[in-house]
Amino acid sequence: MNRLIKHKLFISIIKWIPVVVAAGILFNNTLASFDVDIMLNVVFDYIFGTSLAFIITLYSASITLEFCKWHRIVIIYDAFVLFINYIINNTTILNYVNFKTITIHYVIAGIFVIILSYNHVKATKTNKNNDKTTS
Repeated sequence: MNRLIKHKLFISIIKWIPVVVAAGILFNNTLASFDVDIMLNVVFDYIFGTSLAFIITLYSASITLEFCKWHRIVIIYDAFVLFINYIINNTTILNYVNFKTITIHYVIAGIFVIILSYNHVKATKTNKNNDKTTS
């Protein structure tokens, strides 16, 4: 395979894997909340599961390759969900919450989508203003 094609493939994978992982985590948590077959849940956990080492690697690659801000926000979302899952599974802090765990995950996802949208609009406006001043 050509070196340039390998490089582009690597960049594409590094760029989109946090989004795929975030969607997979949300989907897997949804399956778990509806008591879907445990084997299917384990398979999705192995495919889309994440670890702190994985998140650190993606974040450092994002900084090194100078990806845009939204990329790091998605990685932070993955880390935040990992932390929330740890709290839910290993402590009694959230046992007193009356609504289901899946609600927490969808609220967190919604908040991060709003943050991503805000940053996208802000970056788009900044780019348009920079284009007008340079013309």
